[in-house]
Amino acid sequence: MRPIHATQRIEAPPERVWAVATDLEHAAERVSGIDRIEVVTDGPFGVGTVWRETRTMMNHQSTEELTVTRCGPPTGYTVEGESCGCAFASTLRFTPAGEGATDVGFEMLWRAKTIFAKLASPIAGLLVGGGMRKAVESDLSDLKRACESPA
Repeated sequence: MRPIHATQRIEAPPERVWAVATDLEHAAERVSGIDRIEVVTDGPFGVGTVWRETRTMMNHQSTEELTVTRCGPPTGYTVEGESCGCAFASTLRFTPAGEGATDVGFEMLWRAKTIFAKLASPIAGLLVGGGMRKAVESDLSDLKRACESPA
């Protein structure tokens, strides 16, 4: 499947965007595409943090386990997981943009791991790619709304 890229300008400083984006306990309240989150590890958000995220996409509910593999407050983080025979890495980057604003960049890379996933990848990309991109854009809009709301 092709990489998924999306961007969003948020009228809040990177520190605020970081705080909201890494607040896993309230993510399901802030991001409409998330049904629920179960944090598996204890402690602050950082490399090694693990959570299970449940979403409904195309009338199918799925729970994926995500692990933080790179963490650089407040500039961004990467999470990795596996789904449907594919490994994926999603990176969020928070870049200062003028007076008190942040440009958020999102990138998701996929790699088929099983024979079935390798064979289905071209078709799955066509069928699922657009829906995934819309979900990511919706997530970023929800992040923007949460960050720009009074704390």
